[in-house]
Amino acid sequence: IYRPKADFLLDALVEQGEKPSQMTFADVGAGSGYFVSALKDAGVKSVRGYDVSETQVKLANYMIGDHIVEQQGLVELLGTVENADVDVLTLVFALEHVQDPRGLLSAACQNRRARYAFVAIPLFGPCVFFEMAFPEFAHRHLTCGHTHLYTRQSVDWMCAEFGLERLAEWWFGADVVDLYRMIWMTMSRNPELAGMVGKWEEMMLPVVDEMQLAVDKKKLSSEVHFLVRLPAGSP
Repeated sequence: IYRPKADFLLDALVEQGEKPSQMTFADVGAGSGYFVSALKDAGVKSVRGYDVSETQVKLANYMIGDHIVEQQGLVELLGTVENADVDVLTLVFALEHVQDPRGLLSAACQNRRARYAFVAIPLFGPCVFFEMAFPEFAHRHLTCGHTHLYTRQSVDWMCAEFGLERLAEWWFGADVVDLYRMIWMTMSRNPELAGMVGKWEEMMLPVVDEMQLAVDKKKLSSEVHFLVRLPAGSP
């Protein structure tokens, strides 16, 4: 799941004339270390991760086989973001978990060394309405762990507000898969509808990707990844 994200980031850096294998990275909100691991697998030699959860940090270092993810409190984490001696700061699904995303972005913009930031965030789109219509199933966006969601307009505003130069972006999601999953589960639980599950699979599976692509092209997808040039680290 995380390797395509890492590949997108590294390809975007190459397009900027950079050599990612010679660059340094810090993953903020690293969680269980999946993106850190993906970067290492993709050829990045210098990467560290930071997270507030002791449990996730222990799991990350255990799975990676190295102590490269560090636990920090929120205040300490902001200091790390502002002062990290790295080329690239990555925030992969981190902003929606903090109560003060402006403070986190401000710290990144004040970093005099970092030149780029790679951000992935969940978006307010069709999947949110699916979750409201099917409240009994597991939600990816309307979950208690998210303090907020983003829109295309708020991403534009964020970049303008903080002086972030957007260099590459990737809009894609799993909205149609969410709808497919929720209808499948609804029918499978109802004895009167369970017999139609096979027909639902036969009808939908061949067209899921094309339907999702239509959503993505309108920038209504459930998430977006984008690389920006940070103002303080700009040449």
